Amino acid sequence: MRLSILACGLLAGCHLVFRYEDQPASPPEAGVTDATTIADRTQRPDTKPGYCRGSRLTGAPFAGGAGTAASPYAICTAKQLAAVNGVLSAGHHFKLMTTLSLKGAGIGVMRGKNGLDGLRGLFDGNGNILSDLEIKETSGSNVGLFAKILKEGTVKDLTLRNVKVEGGSAVGALAGRSDGLIQGCKVSGRVRGGGVNIGGLVGDNSGEVKGCSSSAGVEGSRSAAVIGGLVGANNKDISASFATGAVTNQVVGRCSYAGGLVGWNMGKVSTSWASGAVFAQGALAGGLAGLNYGLIQDCFATGSVRAGLATLVSTCDPGGMGSYAGGLVGGHACVRLFGAPCNKESAIRRSYATGKVDGKGSSNGALVGYMTGTTTVSADNFAVGEVLSAKSAPGGVFGHAAGGQDAGSRWDTHGTGAPKMCGKADPTAKGCVDASGVDTSKPGFGAYFKESKNPPLTRWDFSKTWKEMTGAYPRLR
Repeated sequence: MRLSILACGLLAGCHLVFRYEDQPASPPEAGVTDATTIADRTQRPDTKPGYCRGSRLTGAPFAGGAGTAASPYAICTAKQLAAVNGVLSAGHHFKLMTTLSLKGAGIGVMRGKNGLDGLRGLFDGNGNILSDLEIKETSGSNVGLFAKILKEGTVKDLTLRNVKVEGGSAVGALAGRSDGLIQGCKVSGRVRGGGVNIGGLVGDNSGEVKGCSSSAGVEGSRSAAVIGGLVGANNKDISASFATGAVTNQVVGRCSYAGGLVGWNMGKVSTSWASGAVFAQGALAGGLAGLNYGLIQDCFATGSVRAGLATLVSTCDPGGMGSYAGGLVGGHACVRLFGAPCNKESAIRRSYATGKVDGKGSSNGALVGYMTGTTTVSADNFAVGEVLSAKSAPGGVFGHAAGGQDAGSRWDTHGTGAPKMCGKADPTAKGCVDASGVDTSKPGFGAYFKESKNPPLTRWDFSKTWKEMTGAYPRLR
């Protein structure tokens, strides 16, 4: 099952739908105009001075190389970059030898000669920048610089600056869909989609995303669902990555999941964070993830979250509660899909949220909006951001705990304004312990969640994963 064609309501069956530092978006590089004027702007240890000059600027189809791992095709111009599409299916390897502006270059989605292929080899950005990529395929699927990165494919050490990418479903600046490896890549600009699975970097990920970031604003339009600041839908692994761009979905009357880092997670997200504001008209919104069916551990979110300004269709929430927003995760669940067993790794561990959570039509929690499922777990997390809730009392940790269990999580009763751990708790939910709240306005408790000596931080790894900060909340190493 691929999330590019499926979305499931949190309570209902499935239905078809189509290291860390806050880094500002980089400004456009001064004087960059075209390949010939920026050829030697950045030198690499493995690149001879002046490589991109002379006949290499007119070399066809590439500046050099044989397309092998030992001798990849060298790219010095936008025209040579475009030539990648012609040999995409052959499993060749490529290396970008310089920073390029793609403004007016007409670079479109690379789909291979047959229009259905993807990257099978290595595309090494070599630490360089591709700026001003513009793609507009409003009804297209698998939209990005690469339509697909196949299982054998890898893209590494590439920055996409000031992109303007718009598509239908499975839309991302770098790739619409990836089954391969994306490592050390960065994105800035704007990404927009009108269908399912829209992300700043990649729309639909069934591969690995490591050490990547996006400051791109991500927007859903028309009938958009599943939107994330870095990845739309994640089926495998995201690690050591972050997103700082705003995530917005204005669509009314449609199920949708929006998250600061990932829209829908059925895989694993670790040592990652998000700081962008999240706004969604649809069902679920979270500072890090809109909907989590997988594993989230050692993560945090600091952006504000707003949701629930729309009237939802019944397939999203037959219980009539409305929509849900959480500082970290909108919905956290373990739900049977087509009779398959629940994901045993449906858990949130050692993570926190600090952003304000609000929504006129939603039930909200400072950490998680809604939790359900017999094997759904939350453990050793904390939340401190203000939470407002319209449909039920605000929850210091959970807006509505309809199932699942928590062990060891805490919240700031003063900062969140929530006296209860769970705004609403069903009998099947376990672990809603109101006595575990901490009032940081009391003398001696102001820095409670900033010191590793206090639970739940006593169960976090401060030697390898987290770093204690003076006067601030923990940060990832």
